[in-house]
Amino acid sequence: MGRVASAGDNAAMESFFSLLQKNVLDRRRWRTRSELRYAIVRWIEHTGTVALTPAAESVSVER
Repeated sequence: MGRVASAGDNAAMESFFSLLQKNVLDRRRWRTRSELRYAIVRWIEHTGTVALTPAAESVSVER
């Protein structure tokens, strides 16, 4: 780990984005970015596998 282009460096994020795409992005066509953003935040909160960033928390509060 730590080398440029090391497969192990990105494994966790690749897994996260793969699950996000499978469970949120590919489920339907989103009308607005706000709608998609809200769905992503809800998915993250529901799975409990990722700590929310302050930006994501503010999105969930706005809804």
